[in-house]
Amino acid sequence: MSARIKAKLYAWNNKEAEIILPKKQNELDQTLSECGIATDEDYTVISVKCGFDSIDRYLQGMRTIEELNFLAQLMDGLSQDDMDTFDAIVKENLNLHCKSLKTMKDLINLCYNIGKYNFEPGIWDLEDLGKQFVENDNHAMKMDEIIFDNVDLKAVGRAVQQKHGGVFTDEGYVSNFYEEFPEKYDGKVFPPNEFETDFTLKVTIARNGEEKGMELILPASANQINRTFRRIGATFIADSYSINEISAPKFENVEKALQGTHLLERLNDIAEKLEQIPEEYIEAFNMDVGLMEIEGVAGIERLIDSYKEGIALGKNAGQTFQANELLEQTVKGLIATAVQMVYVHGETDSIPYIQNLREQTSDIIEFWNLNERYVEQFDMEIGAIVDMPEQNGGQQMGGMG
Repeated sequence: MSARIKAKLYAWNNKEAEIILPKKQNELDQTLSECGIATDEDYTVISVKCGFDSIDRYLQGMRTIEELNFLAQLMDGLSQDDMDTFDAIVKENLNLHCKSLKTMKDLINLCYNIGKYNFEPGIWDLEDLGKQFVENDNHAMKMDEIIFDNVDLKAVGRAVQQKHGGVFTDEGYVSNFYEEFPEKYDGKVFPPNEFETDFTLKVTIARNGEEKGMELILPASANQINRTFRRIGATFIADSYSINEISAPKFENVEKALQGTHLLERLNDIAEKLEQIPEEYIEAFNMDVGLMEIEGVAGIERLIDSYKEGIALGKNAGQTFQANELLEQTVKGLIATAVQMVYVHGETDSIPYIQNLREQTSDIIEFWNLNERYVEQFDMEIGAIVDMPEQNGGQQMGGMG
């Protein structure tokens, strides 16, 4: 069903905001940013409503918007029957003053375990329960009519209730009411859920040395990353966290190429660049990653740059990447040759050779209309070991164009 939670926030900068939940990670982050909110200390939740009176009463005093959003995401995935069961259990906990549901953590874990309960609307007492059991389990078909008419339905209902630990609520009968359920959410690290399925890149990040991690969809803002680190008890320092899993449904080969990457900042940059690839190029890009056997962040970054360059120039992006890779190897060879010239002929005598090699590099780039950064790389690396004379009106080592 489509469950909604309406939360009203009061921010430290005297701003008020009404937020309808659930929201996707980036949507919630944008809303909080617009209110000047970076951490949980920057705001107060002043009211919460979801359309179920009993749940509304429980939600008053629940003070973190991320937990409210996570609960709303889980509730959004419940069926109408499950939501009715959820409401009945919460209401009966209020009526009985039970301690089993007292925090947001308990409500979230109840959502994860809602399938353990069986809710029977319209079953108000032991006689109703006994009759429902006898009729629905086909016991009536095995009895003579006289025997069935004389069955003590209250006694049957009492036996069923004792066996299944059920209670009668204002809405009906709930079985397994007193059974404790396993804890999936520990109050800090949000477990995986299926609310967000359309994303570019998702990582599971954990405190270093721990297996239990929290999902983070990339690209993410600095505030969102910091909130995630606070939940897992880590910091941006590389040694304080580990990336346990990387997922990229639209870029399967990219996902494989990035496995083993441990720097969140690099992955966040990659995700931002991947989102800039036009939809019509995604399939070709993913295929090129596999065909070219690209591995690691640096290789993916170079291919993305080549795609952007190829698209801008109207060229085949994959061929642009291959040409750039070949050119890079050629330039590295020319630079190595130039360095060798310095050691063989000396700094002064090697200058004509180096100028010739530099002109070759410039001609290759100009002819193929490729990236001029390789000429700059040549100048930078050679300039570090040789003081080249200025030419062409003051430009060192010539210059293109």
